[in-house]
Amino acid sequence: MDGTMHSGAGPEKQSEAAKLRLFGDDASDHLRKQVIKARFLRGLRQPTRGLETKEQREGATEPGTDVLSVQPMRIDRFTVLRKLGEGGMGVVYAAYDEQLDRKVALKLLRRELVEDERGRARMQREAQALARLSHPNVVQIHQIGQWGEHDYVAMEFVDGQTLRCWLEAKDRSWREILDVMIQAGRGLAAAHAAGLVHRDFKPANLLVGADGRPRVLDFGLARAADEPGVSRVPELLETGEQRVETRSEPTKVSLGVSLETLRGDISGTTSSAFDQLLTVTGAVLGTPAYMAPEQHLGKRATERSDQFSFCLVLYEALFDERPYKATSRNEYAVQVMEGELAPPPSNSGVPGWLRQVVGRGLATRPEDRWPSMDALLAELERDRARAWKRGAVAAGLVATIGVALAIGSSEEPVEVCQLDRSSVADSWGEDDRSQLRASFEATGLEVGLILDQTERALDTYADELVEARRGACEQRWVEQVQTDAQLELRMACLEQREGELRAVVGVLRDADREVVRHASELLGGLGAVGMCARVDRLERNTPVPKDERTATAIAAAREDIARAHAARVSGQLERSQGLAATLRRRASQLDYEPLLGEVAYLEGRNLTDAQAYGAARDALVEAAGVAVRNNDPELSTAVWLQLATLVAISGEDTDPGTSAEFVMAEAGVTLLDDRPADRFRLHAARGLAFEAGGKAEVALAEFDEAVRLADAGFPASEHQLVWALRSRASAAASLGRYEQARRDLSRALSSSALGIDGPEVVDVTFDLAVTELEHGDYDDAARHLQDALAGYERHYGPRYVTIAHGRLALAHIALERGRVGEAEALIEQALDILDESHEDHAWALDAAAELQMSHGSFTAAVELLERAVEHVQRVAPGAESDLGYRHGRLGTALARSSRYDEALAELDRALALLNPATLVTVEPLLERGRVRLTLDQPLLALASLEQAVALTPADCGDPELAAKARIELARTLWEIGHHDRQVELAAEAVQLLEDIPEAGSDLALARKLMTH
Repeated sequence: MDGTMHSGAGPEKQSEAAKLRLFGDDASDHLRKQVIKARFLRGLRQPTRGLETKEQREGATEPGTDVLSVQPMRIDRFTVLRKLGEGGMGVVYAAYDEQLDRKVALKLLRRELVEDERGRARMQREAQALARLSHPNVVQIHQIGQWGEHDYVAMEFVDGQTLRCWLEAKDRSWREILDVMIQAGRGLAAAHAAGLVHRDFKPANLLVGADGRPRVLDFGLARAADEPGVSRVPELLETGEQRVETRSEPTKVSLGVSLETLRGDISGTTSSAFDQLLTVTGAVLGTPAYMAPEQHLGKRATERSDQFSFCLVLYEALFDERPYKATSRNEYAVQVMEGELAPPPSNSGVPGWLRQVVGRGLATRPEDRWPSMDALLAELERDRARAWKRGAVAAGLVATIGVALAIGSSEEPVEVCQLDRSSVADSWGEDDRSQLRASFEATGLEVGLILDQTERALDTYADELVEARRGACEQRWVEQVQTDAQLELRMACLEQREGELRAVVGVLRDADREVVRHASELLGGLGAVGMCARVDRLERNTPVPKDERTATAIAAAREDIARAHAARVSGQLERSQGLAATLRRRASQLDYEPLLGEVAYLEGRNLTDAQAYGAARDALVEAAGVAVRNNDPELSTAVWLQLATLVAISGEDTDPGTSAEFVMAEAGVTLLDDRPADRFRLHAARGLAFEAGGKAEVALAEFDEAVRLADAGFPASEHQLVWALRSRASAAASLGRYEQARRDLSRALSSSALGIDGPEVVDVTFDLAVTELEHGDYDDAARHLQDALAGYERHYGPRYVTIAHGRLALAHIALERGRVGEAEALIEQALDILDESHEDHAWALDAAAELQMSHGSFTAAVELLERAVEHVQRVAPGAESDLGYRHGRLGTALARSSRYDEALAELDRALALLNPATLVTVEPLLERGRVRLTLDQPLLALASLEQAVALTPADCGDPELAAKARIELARTLWEIGHHDRQVELAAEAVQLLEDIPEAGSDLALARKLMTH
């Protein structure tokens, strides 16, 4: 069950553009702005980069001119750890990539082959082939490059062993072997889909990782499927884990060699060399022991040649022997081409159906094999589903229908798919409805509308389950277009969905006020019933539990996962975390990886809500790996959407257009048919990321799409509409569009999805108050602030941090109304909450300093701001943006105290810490310009002020700041007599300020500069 976007994910993490516009030096508006800025700056993190040290750079060793007889210390940027192996093409090392902090496998081409363009071409072909693939069952390529006179390929390091070693490590059941080989087959199928033929699939080219995931490697013989002909480049061909080098002339094998010629050569071949390994140096590419008949004849290899090799490897793995008995390479080739398969051992335990499937893949003629790897894999997987009766509903339905069909007659047909709501009554029945109503009404909230919406949503979901089961039944038994196995897959999926329904109903039956407020989100977390009809996807995602008892335990665990998600969404985070810990232990004991992935996703959601972002990422990455390995698009899409959201709300610097999290989320949403709820989450995450990156206009467009989707309707869309409206209001406010922000927040506040008097109602009220404050609507702002602070105190107690920031906002309003004593009392109350132990203590000191400056006590203000700098240096020394702001504020106070040299030093420190290409530097630049002008240094003043104007174009999102920069520059130009530019800048300032109600004195000054 996938939850919707958490309602609290966005409001505290606003855009960089909004942060930047909050700088101010004027007593009439600075306090108001710093209140808002305090909310925006919290949680900022500085990016870190892995940099190579001088010692690392100087530790590199260049390769010699001969073959590498000594292991190098470094190859390019990679630190060599140890030698893994050596083959005809070169040497493979384990190495460490310091730049990307990962272990890699480095294949270094032999120098003599580099000089041979044909050898070099083979290695480049391998790299290009792998680069065209991105699949969990194919070794991934990271980089190709040159090191001295050697070419190299940096590839994924797989901690594991070859298939042969994996088979020899312990006794493997045929099911274990089949599972590994099916995954490997998916890698080959992916290669074929990319237009590639491997041409050398064998046990040595299949690694089984310590995580159990197999990867196909060594695409050095791969070529494009449409590439004509075959290569005539002599190659060293390998089998098993050994290598034979021959210094004699290569054996010439005609591309048109006949079967008779091969037969005639049998007597001239020794058996001992063949028994050691089937290896030949010649014109035919591939390893003879695993080549298809057409490859033995030198003909063009195709995807069906790979299929033959795959089936031969699978046969050998299952029966511990090859299907051909021969003592020489040529005898072996004859048997392969004539299809002389030896009978498999009778005591192997491998079922007959599997022998038949593999046998067809070993057909002599390519056209007699399976049409494709996908078709072969479908047959291999089909019985996996048949072997597992995964649900009592499915089993009962099949049995009932079987009896009905058995006793039916042509005279009186039997209706075999009669299902109604009684089939889901154990999950949502009349007793549940009565209990739910009683619980809702007992909360004392006005629940009429919410109760009606909740009951209708549960009824609709239950009806969808019944209809889906009826449809699955009819397609199997009436229309007969699906198999027993496919019916069972669909029924198992629907059973999981009903388990989610039971979990949600269980939470709602015992609802308290918090659960009622989150009812809409709970319902939105129910999985899509329609996905259970997608048999094509279900068949790709059917890992088999080891027995029926395990299957039952897995079903029960999944229902508990649904309960944990429901607890999280309804605000019971600790309960959800407790369930997750228990589920982790249960999933580990069951040894069923898909369940571990679902638990890891649950943990990631819980940790995100707890703002433990690093641990949340680790859990989600684990879940992503499980989803990929088990081909689970539902889990994969949910994970990538959450990772994208995590990137956005944790303040990471990312571009949603190119970052892996967003690209993968987009791919997943598209793969799942672009469902509105998924698309909403993606637009929401993109909007948050763009806003955090200072691209408020782009963020606004993303939130527009989110609002549109929520307006159109999908499960839980009422609640998501509130979130989208709040987020759009934030973006609009950061662009100075206060009326739009106010409209959106007012609409959100009136939504029935918020319920009555819940925490989110208080949050929206506070947001509306801040927007009104920003717009100068002090009466409405004061009223809404009082309401919000009273609500926060009811829900969180009197020392909740936002209460302190709200009191600072009320202090600003008191100052505007000339009530200095009231402002002072409010700031003292805020300081009591934000004391020296609190991370936000500096904000309260900043407000106190502003109060001192408002009545000319600049020395006291300097002392307070020095304390603020010291506090930030102590509690958050890496928070450069926050620290830069403090130095800028201290510089302003010092300038007001006529301590100009000290002021310039503080302002320079601020500018060194702040991002020089953003609005954050404008206020320090303006203050530095004023100081320079005061010191009669007009040219230096012009330099700072010109920078400030360049950073504030008319569409920068903060018209007041842009106007202020133009006014300051116009004043300086007036001082030095450049009147034409002065008038032009003043006119621009007037245009920017005319629509701002509280512009007052700034507007008057701009008009004066226009006429003088």
